[in-house]
Order: sequence, then structure tokens, then C-alpha cells
Amino acid sequence: MIVLPYRLTATAAADLRRVLRWSGKQFGPDQRAAYAGLIERALGMAAEDPNRIGSRDRSDLAPGVRSFRIDLAAARRGAASHIIYYVLGPAEAAQTGIVVLRILHEGMLAERHVVR
Repeated sequence: MIVLPYRLTATAAADLRRVLRWSGKQFGPDQRAAYAGLIERALGMAAEDPNRIGSRDRSDLAPGVRSFRIDLAAARRGAASHIIYYVLGPAEAAQTGIVVLRILHEGMLAERHVVR
């Protein structure tokens, strides 16, 4: 069994399904798969080092919230247009990691959508 260093809330899981569904409709199945891989890489990077360079303290949204742009997991800036919002917490099987609250498009106002 693979233990992930992150856990998605139900809302974040719904965000992920929505993002990938839209990506598949707009760009086709190959790009959908590539974007899913990029999101997975970004989630792993944020979980590996929640305070990593490039992540931002977003305590303005709620205590302990941080954000990480998905394009930071890509080889080039602008390769993705979504942001992960997360807090430190138990991931799976009591393993330390992050809890992903939302995966939002960069154009969305996090203040309206991120609730801890």
C-alpha cells in the first residue's frame, strides 16, 4: 500500500475532479493526464516541505493556511494556472504531511473559497 504525504478534503477532491474534467474537455486526454501528473508532483513537493521556497503563508485566509502554485512543479512558469491551499496535518495512517483544502484557479478569489 502506498502512503501519500497528503490528504485531500472532500472539497479539494471535487476541485481536482473539476479541473481535470475541464482540462480533458479543452485539451484532450493526453494533456489531462499530463496536468494530473503535474498536480500530483506539486502536491508531493508541498507535502515534502510545506514551507518550501515558493510557498506562501496565507494566514490572512485562516490560521496556518499556505499556498503553492502548481506551475512551480513544472519546468517553466505559466505551465499551470492553479494553486493548492493547504495546512499541516495528518495525511494518511497518522503520517505527517499536509491536508489540501482547495485547488483553485489563480483567477479565483481565495478569500471567498478557502475555509478551514
